[in-house]
Amino acid sequence: MLKTQLSVKEIYDRYIKKLNDKKNAVRYSDRSWFHSSSAGLCVRKHFYSSVSQDKGAPIKDDTMRLFRLGDVVHEDIQNAVRDYADSHALPILIEKELYLDDYNVRGFIDLALLDRNTLYDIKTCNSWKWTKMFGRGSNGMPDLHQQLQLATYGIWVKEEYDIQDLKLSMVYYNKNTSAIREVELMSDEMMAEAELYWEKVNDMLEPVHMGEVSDLDDRGIDMENHFITDMPNVGQVIFEIPPVSLGTSPVQEWECNYCQFSDICGGIKNAK
Repeated sequence: MLKTQLSVKEIYDRYIKKLNDKKNAVRYSDRSWFHSSSAGLCVRKHFYSSVSQDKGAPIKDDTMRLFRLGDVVHEDIQNAVRDYADSHALPILIEKELYLDDYNVRGFIDLALLDRNTLYDIKTCNSWKWTKMFGRGSNGMPDLHQQLQLATYGIWVKEEYDIQDLKLSMVYYNKNTSAIREVELMSDEMMAEAELYWEKVNDMLEPVHMGEVSDLDDRGIDMENHFITDMPNVGQVIFEIPPVSLGTSPVQEWECNYCQFSDICGGIKNAK
């Protein structure tokens, strides 16, 4: 019997999945940290990802290919900057891992040129998104959650390197036309907003009880909306699952359409 041959698409999809699995094994083996890439987004997403640590829906092949295209552009720009920095002996950061212990946040910086006191985040987008940002009548500013993601990195860089005048800049790459444009953010204002956001996430996901579950009878806790887990040296810990509420969970309604936990959560549409 002849062995079934894979199509080029199937070969590529398997290759991308292998790369993604390897990346996840390195970056997300410890899921207890909140992900900086989800800054400004749904608090329930943080709950399912980092508290209850549910397994989300698998990523579709076409979405995986889009992610891979973004990775390729990232790597190309990063390699170009690395080559430039090496030839001019400049201090840079590329894919620098960071931890914000006060907020239980972990992330990876795309790019920083420390001689310029500038931190960059690279984003690929299609022409529709590009026109929405830079076309006639637009304000040219990135979505708030993208600004908060970069600002989260900025909190760490500013403290780690004692940079008082840190600049935050988004680098957009149009996948349809290859156009590139940089957008500088209001750095101090956005870092202050990022701190407020992560404080809110931590407040909403603070344990409501630590101890034996049998102790709950007198506290009137409705376990249907709570999650129980065991922690070493602590015992049973109970978290309240944040309610579905537009503005926090999710922050914006469109998030539910792209969330890997939408089947578990139910999302804003099922809560209406």
